[in-house]
Amino acid sequence: MNTKKSAASKAVKAAACLKEPASTVALPSMKQAMLTAVALIQQSLNGLELVRIHDEEWDERDVDVDYAVRLVHECLDKLRDGLPDERTIFDHQWFTAGAIINLCVSALVLRLNELNSLAISVLGNDDSRDTSEMQKILTGDAV
Repeated sequence: MNTKKSAASKAVKAAACLKEPASTVALPSMKQAMLTAVALIQQSLNGLELVRIHDEEWDERDVDVDYAVRLVHECLDKLRDGLPDERTIFDHQWFTAGAIINLCVSALVLRLNELNSLAISVLGNDDSRDTSEMQKILTGDAV
């Protein structure tokens, strides 16, 4: 009798293992993933703009970066409002917006390198320019 109970017990356990899980979680669709990516980047850009707004060193020479960031926002808004059906079209628009941001970063890095080079020259007494010439470099008016 013990064997019959044991065999029946094993059969019940085996049948329980064959059942489907109670709930399955579906992966996001391609469009949902695109919308999530766009929303994340827009949120990051908004955060960067807040930092820029509070930057006391920011001036009219940096306005190109402001316009470029605004252009990226417009690209992302268009992308979000009319998601393409094909991933290749999304990729092209996505990488176009990324290229604009990369150019902004490159421009800022070049400006920082210029200012660092100037500071090193002045601190090392390797620069014979007078104060008015130095001021032109700092304000971006140097030729």
